[in-house]
Amino acid sequence: MSVKLLFRCLSYPNKLSILIYHQVLSEFDPMRPITPIAGQFEQHMNWIKSRFNVLTLSQAVDLLREGDLPPRSLVITFDDGYADNYSVALPVLLKHDLKATFFISSDFIDDGMMWNDRIIEEVRVRGVKKEELDFLDIDSSLLVEEDKKETLASSILKQVKHLPTRERSEFVDRFCSSSKAKKRLMMTKDEIRELVNEGMEIGGHTCSHPILANLDRKDIFSEVKENKSILEQIIDQEISSFAYPNGKPNADYNMDAIEAVKESGYKQAVTTSAGVSDAGTDLYQIPRYTPWRQSPIGFGFQLANNYLNRGDFI
Repeated sequence: MSVKLLFRCLSYPNKLSILIYHQVLSEFDPMRPITPIAGQFEQHMNWIKSRFNVLTLSQAVDLLREGDLPPRSLVITFDDGYADNYSVALPVLLKHDLKATFFISSDFIDDGMMWNDRIIEEVRVRGVKKEELDFLDIDSSLLVEEDKKETLASSILKQVKHLPTRERSEFVDRFCSSSKAKKRLMMTKDEIRELVNEGMEIGGHTCSHPILANLDRKDIFSEVKENKSILEQIIDQEISSFAYPNGKPNADYNMDAIEAVKESGYKQAVTTSAGVSDAGTDLYQIPRYTPWRQSPIGFGFQLANNYLNRGDFI
């Protein structure tokens, strides 16, 4: 794709791009090698600031509904509620006068840790025995080589991610026993409030970040509604945006989840299905894109290429 075509794509009217971030680290972490660090994130934000009209999700969707979305509209989103969203990403956003939307799973606020992070931190601090993972297809060489810890953790995560909720929880509780692996990774209530004070948007992301498609209807509605209520109490205002955990249609969320989001009073919801939004987009299945190229030009070409994607929907 040429540079000319790149900017032609990015200038299509009434098209909305949405970026997904999770963490932004202060320095490189070998256990999270593809997670951007502060300098890379600032490069992205500097490039975005000079080329896009950056909005919160609520602002963008309101304009999309009205047919008044400006060219090169873009939303920056963060999933889960990591502490570095406040300590590392927020200062960069404020420096460049950019707004973002933060989707938060309420069970982990203050000192909680998500199941995937528990596994990553457990593998980081100790050796893993083969018998602990007998029911998984794990390359045994990963258990003895110190420099393969990230690959080992990734292999475990991939294989247990879509286990039935109770089975996955039981495995994580058995496996994650080291006190050395416990650390604060998520934002506090005060940090969440400070995001709002700085003009950022808070959105819902369920209580415990489950695979909603694996739950029965009652539990889906509970996860969605209780999360909304808790977050609204924390920030003392209504929230209108939601992100489905993991976010792939059918595999991660289903029609019951969409109905729960609507019934809970949300006005829009985002997925992790790539693509851009336009006037015909289902506003309860809005596509998003995860940027991973480090260089600004590579980042830009990826973003333009995303305009060619057609999101998957239920």
